[in-house]
Amino acid sequence: MSREIPIIFNGDMVRAILAGQKTQTRRPINPAPMMITDSSAVPWEGDPETLAKLLKKSGKACPFGQPGDLLWVRETWSQIDDTEFGGERWIDYRATPKYPESSGRRPAGWDDEPENTPLRWRQSIHMPRWASRILLRVTAVRVERVQDLSEQDAMAEGVTEMMFHPGRCLSQCASGISFPSAISAYRDLWESIYGNWDVNPWVWVVEFERATDSKQEAA
Repeated sequence: MSREIPIIFNGDMVRAILAGQKTQTRRPINPAPMMITDSSAVPWEGDPETLAKLLKKSGKACPFGQPGDLLWVRETWSQIDDTEFGGERWIDYRATPKYPESSGRRPAGWDDEPENTPLRWRQSIHMPRWASRILLRVTAVRVERVQDLSEQDAMAEGVTEMMFHPGRCLSQCASGISFPSAISAYRDLWESIYGNWDVNPWVWVVEFERATDSKQEAA
């Protein structure tokens, strides 16, 4: 029987999932895998297949599920109740707000002062299951070093051609930095979230596809 497991994505990755551009995620294995030598414990240097078997044998399965499990996405959100002002009630998502600033439209009662605005963004960690709008089905799980990903993997991580131009630094990503490859763009993304890329940590690689949320269909 499949499980439902929460998983957090930032705004850029939520938009990539909604656009069908992100079908993989890499998360550090914590604690970092170690191996015992004659004198001490050192970072694991063996092959990934053996590591995966040892993790499973020791009861340290991937915390982001196994094939067939469902991941419900947590993202930055806000619960809006505009009925007092003749409006409606809805869940707003910061990644794709109902009324983006560029539209010039705001919910009724909006106040530009952050401490007074009725639209208070809530951290993704506090999103309950009922507020989640994205459900993903896990299709594959493996372990590898983060630097072992291919160009195709980097693209499947949500890195788009708008972020790089093969062989030339022409296009710019959202941070304003140009990258010559999808891997180099992904490295920038990784370091913005997890830190030093050069450590080359072991990661869980979770592949997924969009799934239909039966709870939302019934609503």
